[in-house]
Amino acid sequence: MKTTIALGVSAALLSICANATGFLPSHQTKSLAMGGVGVAIPDLTTALTHNPATLSASKVESGFWLQLPVATVGASDEDDFIDALDDFQDSEIIDRLDASINSAGTIGSYTDIANNADELSSEIANLSGRQIDASLGLLGSLAVPGQEFGIGIKASTGVSLGGQINYKDADSLAALSQDLRNFDNCLESNQQTFGSCDPRTMSWSYIDPLSGEVLFNTEDDIASTVSLQGLAVTEIGISLSTSFNVKGKHLAVALTPKLQHVSLIDYSVGVETADINDFNEDEFLTNHTEFNTDIAAFLEINEHWNAGLVGTNLLSKEYITTDQRVVEINPQAVLGLSYHRDWVTVALDVDATKQNLPNGEDEQIVALGVELDALEFARIRIGYRHDLENADRDLVSAGIGFNLFGLNVDIGAAANDSRALASMQLGYRW
Repeated sequence: MKTTIALGVSAALLSICANATGFLPSHQTKSLAMGGVGVAIPDLTTALTHNPATLSASKVESGFWLQLPVATVGASDEDDFIDALDDFQDSEIIDRLDASINSAGTIGSYTDIANNADELSSEIANLSGRQIDASLGLLGSLAVPGQEFGIGIKASTGVSLGGQINYKDADSLAALSQDLRNFDNCLESNQQTFGSCDPRTMSWSYIDPLSGEVLFNTEDDIASTVSLQGLAVTEIGISLSTSFNVKGKHLAVALTPKLQHVSLIDYSVGVETADINDFNEDEFLTNHTEFNTDIAAFLEINEHWNAGLVGTNLLSKEYITTDQRVVEINPQAVLGLSYHRDWVTVALDVDATKQNLPNGEDEQIVALGVELDALEFARIRIGYRHDLENADRDLVSAGIGFNLFGLNVDIGAAANDSRALASMQLGYRW
């Protein structure tokens, strides 16, 4: 009997492309290095994360697999979202606009307000469209394989956040500025030509011509916001597997009933007071606890070829956020095929369905991975992950694994022009 204890940590470098808000390709270092594949690979390392049916594969060694918490993190601030927002709030331009409005009443003071309004518009326009994203995954599992009966217990949490700054004040600030300049010009004209311009006979949107009061409230009339949308799913599931002989082929199947806790995040606050660290306040969250289930199958076609099929979240769910945004969790299906001969393993995973990301975009992945095990103590891995919906999210990956005196060390990385991921996993077998 062999027992394996593994501790894994993954880290994503802070250079993820701005519009990528999906989960990281894999919690597992081996899978990450191979492009995210694993559905058709009979390996306890990826069994509970990719295909629980492999717990009853004939090619999986008996024993125990204990996986201590694996952490996978990712973040992107390629647009300098945080620094730009901090600089804007530190500039106190809204406070200056508010102060100038309160001191209005003399010739020239309205032009000062207009200048502040123009500066505010320019500053918010500079923030407009800046995006940020982050993701976090935590995993722990225990698996006991067996051809007649295999069992695994997995607890995991996945969080994905995407945010941006929304500029909504271009028209109102431009109209405010124009009103104020026209009003100041009218007052100046009166002084020079003895009342040739009467503001009471003119139409104003932001001026009371009788009192000279500016009808603009910075607390109520500035509509630009910082918004964050996110999805957090915590699952506790038990995978049960068994196998059959079907016309001479070894077929393994698995069922994973699970309890899901789903948290929806819909944070939207004005640019002046926004603090993205407050995204998990109760007023921005809706929480749901649901039952769901996954199914999986693994077929040993022959000595060298394997196939796999995994269906997750078979029960569709629909949720409404605090901002009345609809979020759906729909069934997902992944097909896998692998080939192993001597020291070479090649695997292909294909998403049969699209996955909706928290930012509203879709992704559909085709992953290809290769592992070379020419040496008894080292394994070299390469992979490619292609998104059929957005090629900008494609990733090239590579990694290496060592096995020295029972100690397993796996290192993996994946990257494209604007995104990079790195992962390491330690394990010990006896």
